[in-house]
Amino acid sequence: MISKDRAASLGIWLVGGIMLKIARKKIMKARRKSIARNSKALPPLGSLEKRKVFSRSLSQ
Repeated sequence: MISKDRAASLGIWLVGGIMLKIARKKIMKARRKSIARNSKALPPLGSLEKRKVFSRSLSQ
């Protein structure tokens, strides 16, 4: 059988890992929002391509 200490540390490690994943997702979402606000910052590829097309249609 697994000792209680080991089980407890495993449980903490699992919960910690899940919390990290959730935190990362939140951070990524927050970054995307701030990127959308600051067009000076590097946007994700999709919007960068859209922006290129948009600027081309403006220049014509």
